[in-house]
Amino acid sequence: MNEEEARAKILRFAKRQREHNFPCPRCGEWKMNEDPARNALSRRIDVYVCDACGLYEALEDAIGEKQPFTSWDIAKRENWPL
Repeated sequence: MNEEEARAKILRFAKRQREHNFPCPRCGEWKMNEDPARNALSRRIDVYVCDACGLYEALEDAIGEKQPFTSWDIAKRENWPL
């Protein structure tokens, strides 16, 4: 999966994120609050991530590095819950 395909998969997921309690699309951990709006909004793309991933994104911004979408759990696993 390339970066654009990973981005598209994340955006498709974002449209369904309010339907269920899903794992964090970035790390894959089941740390998300059932109400997506109570989680961190990603700084990279319009999707909610767990609070820890939100903090990591802020730290990445501080040092000028960004994790590519292809490294997100949702992009790495074919059977990711969608």
